[in-house]
Amino acid sequence: MQRIRFSQLAIALLPLLMLTSVATAQPRTPQQWLAWFADQWDDGQWGPGKSRGYMRSLDDRGWQARMTAMHQLAAHGKEAVKPLTKALESKHTPTRILAAQTLGFLAKHVEQSTLSKAATSDSDAAVRLYAVDALGMRGSRRPEGQVVPRAKAERNGDVRKHLAYAAERKGQPADANILRTLNQWDPKTMNTARVGAAAPDFELTTLSGKKHRLSDYRGKQAVVLVFIYGDT
Repeated sequence: MQRIRFSQLAIALLPLLMLTSVATAQPRTPQQWLAWFADQWDDGQWGPGKSRGYMRSLDDRGWQARMTAMHQLAAHGKEAVKPLTKALESKHTPTRILAAQTLGFLAKHVEQSTLSKAATSDSDAAVRLYAVDALGMRGSRRPEGQVVPRAKAERNGDVRKHLAYAAERKGQPADANILRTLNQWDPKTMNTARVGAAAPDFELTTLSGKKHRLSDYRGKQAVVLVFIYGDT
């Protein structure tokens, strides 16, 4: 089976095809969006050691809130960087994860030292992973070894893989179209897939720029999409 790595935005958007839409977003400041997300996200019975493990229920609204908040925070652009940077120090782990991922889309406005600190020092692997992604998306003209932290001290396998992905960029920043696509995303599309019904057609772009449509595989081979929390 061929493994295809898609862009961070593509992976972030896809799971939302299976979720129920949230209410129309109201104007909020970046700080208010972060507080709104923290209020909406409920780990409940989800997580290691819980009855459902890492599986969330089909009617869960947390992922919808996360995507809505990320979309709105990114739309604030440079104005959101300071609140997101402060959120990296939050005691609420899901908020730190959201902040690290969103900073990737605004990475050109973010200090490299800020992302490096989160990538090496945060206690949560998902935060470190998204901070590594953000470093890769930020890019740098410095030697490759200074763009991302060294992998030797990282014990989490997923984070180590993303360290390698970031290094593969060789200092090249993410294409500006990634942020533009996120800003143009329509939250109403979160309700376009139903359990038991045929999946709606969609298109994804790989990191190498090749496009794949679900309809390209219709009648040819099965397509299995696996989403792992903390991985992109």
